[in-house]
Amino acid sequence: MVEKKREIILLYNLLKKERQGKFLGKTVQFIPHVTDKIKSMITETANIPIDSSNKIPEICSIIIHLP
Repeated sequence: MVEKKREIILLYNLLKKERQGKFLGKTVQFIPHVTDKIKSMITETANIPIDSSNKIPEICSIIIHLP
């Protein structure tokens, strides 16, 4: 359920930015925007401290499951 919620939020945020003219084009190239957002989400996740030391992990393994 959490994954579906994140997908909806991702698409909503992309459409909102497009409507605000933040992608500087007349049309939206949807796939590049999704790819950029996925990369951003992976980077953000990889930089989350995992213990009380609050250090960013040196290695992060992320599994991406596509239905």
